[in-house]
Amino acid sequence: MSKRLLRILLIPLALSVMTFALIRHYFGSEAGLRGLYAIPGDAIYIIETTEPFNAWDRLSNNPAWQHLKTHPLFNEIAEGADALDSMLHDNPYLTDLIGDRQLLISAHMIKRNDYDFLYVADLENPTWGSLLTDNPDALSSEGYKISKRTYHDHTIVELYDTEDKETLYISAIQNLLVASYTHTLVEKSIDEVSLPDIGRDLRFIRVQKEADGDDVLRLYVQYNRLQDYLRCYTTADNPYVRDLSRALAWSGISVTWDDALWKMRGFTLSNDSIPSYLQALQHAGTGKRSAVSVMPHHTAFCLSLGFGSFGKFLNGLEQVLQKDTAAWSNYRHRITQMEKLLKIDFRKHFTSWIDDEAAFVQMQPSGLGKNNEMAFYLKTTDPEEARKNLDFIKSQVRRKTPIRFKEITYKGHVISFLSVKGFFKLLLGDFFSGLDKPYYTFIGDFVVFSNHPQTLKRIINDYQSGETLAADDDFKAFAGNLDEKVNVFAYVQMPLLTDNLKPLVSADTWQDISRNKPYLVCFSQIGLTLKEDGDGFDTKLAIGYLPPDSAMVKWANPIAKHETSNEPDTTHMVSVSEDEIINLDEITPDDLDADLHQELFPDGSVMLEVNMKDGEKHGNFREYHPNGNLKIKGRYKHDQKNGTWKFYDEEGNLLEKRRYRDGSQM
Repeated sequence: MSKRLLRILLIPLALSVMTFALIRHYFGSEAGLRGLYAIPGDAIYIIETTEPFNAWDRLSNNPAWQHLKTHPLFNEIAEGADALDSMLHDNPYLTDLIGDRQLLISAHMIKRNDYDFLYVADLENPTWGSLLTDNPDALSSEGYKISKRTYHDHTIVELYDTEDKETLYISAIQNLLVASYTHTLVEKSIDEVSLPDIGRDLRFIRVQKEADGDDVLRLYVQYNRLQDYLRCYTTADNPYVRDLSRALAWSGISVTWDDALWKMRGFTLSNDSIPSYLQALQHAGTGKRSAVSVMPHHTAFCLSLGFGSFGKFLNGLEQVLQKDTAAWSNYRHRITQMEKLLKIDFRKHFTSWIDDEAAFVQMQPSGLGKNNEMAFYLKTTDPEEARKNLDFIKSQVRRKTPIRFKEITYKGHVISFLSVKGFFKLLLGDFFSGLDKPYYTFIGDFVVFSNHPQTLKRIINDYQSGETLAADDDFKAFAGNLDEKVNVFAYVQMPLLTDNLKPLVSADTWQDISRNKPYLVCFSQIGLTLKEDGDGFDTKLAIGYLPPDSAMVKWANPIAKHETSNEPDTTHMVSVSEDEIINLDEITPDDLDADLHQELFPDGSVMLEVNMKDGEKHGNFREYHPNGNLKIKGRYKHDQKNGTWKFYDEEGNLLEKRRYRDGSQM
């Protein structure tokens, strides 16, 4: 794909240089086709510039590009582009001649799992393109075989590279020069002109107007093609991408950048013909993105939804759902069923205390497993009111179902278990369906839910130590480029997110990610905000750049210092102190319903295991050294150490015995 990108980017421009220099003196300009009329309607995205060489000159001096060009995939692009750049700087006349022409680059699916590019250059004069295609020998150079054929009264010139066995297809459509390494894209471009789709699409024209400005680059994204595009990288269709591709129509964004930051601003148009949660957000007012004040600084990804009030959002959501008879019927059935089973009022007991924000968080993995690092934040209008209503729901669960209810306390925070299946899917759709029967605790103005109490423990650790996302200086500087009161706030710390991607992508894509990690983590922070604006959303996107070494140092292992160590250094131990060996009271099982809790070493071998009863440690406890030898053995009774405990060194030698009764040493 890199050679294709190189040639598609450079060859049409180089051909234009040669052609314009010869014929500028003989022909005048006249009105012609708009370049967008030649872009087929199935474009995934389109990049537009009216200053291609100015854009390249700025891009080539950017530190991010300087780093990317050290990668083999970008090396050839850089060499060819630098050669063309040198040629232009040596001949300012050529730069003046073609430097202000429109250039469009569009991506299209050509197979189920592959895509390619179409380039459209506006030559301004219809005669110039035909002169080029009627005299293909002018393009002759060593290593290429040239032929031509006719398609629907248009000449297509075929430049065959004898070394790489690839063919570049070029054609002229009046004043437009089109080129691609896929012949069907050139043919579709020729056909498109007779009945333009994108160029006359009122939705596209709407976002194009919002993106129009003095910036050298503009980007347009067509969402109904997004799922097909992502199949190139993932093993299965993603339901969240599917819903997004149905809910949105187009985004039009203008792009600027400096050494450390890329900024994009424009407009995203919603798809009013498809009922969606975004439609409800669009008319629910905006909320302040304040959940970052209680999110861990090792957040890999977060998605925050904001609204003037949750009640307003819920009313709008129900109006949207009523447009789809099946969706509305299913929604009402689930609420009625839940209310009937538990004898609760859904709005009174669960939604009345929700304020202006709901946020989903995926944290940096810490070895708990791919589903353990997820949390869901709901901002409360009054934490005590929320606590009272959740306590009532818990009591109803206890009375109306056979489910055992459990609580634990960690550093002053009560971690409770809400075994009510489907609450979050009911509230906010499939994106939150992974939080099923979660544990929860209160932190500040938020109630925080997770499938695993270990995750809540990590969140409490960071919150109490003041190491939240909002307190991070780099985040504060970065987030200043985005709106604070929004409907949608999405944020990624790429050095952390890469560790979460393995279960979500194909094996080949994961190999590429692992191999190219230094070229991903350098884009250290990515943020997006959507803010309601009439028929769509004001859109801001920011991408921060850090040299990869700096990025990896900052995010090397930010959670390590908070994790309880179960591997003390016993090399020089003479008299064993219990605190130096273990802190058993802080063991928090993943599942309070489990009969056995285990923690593993990185190689998968057992590090510790303890029997459980009703969410408490109850029964045998064993901990092992990394070499597999027993380190500690003892028994618990209702979460307290009981009986004789023995401690061993790595060679299996007994170091000490201690006797306990109800947790106290005798």
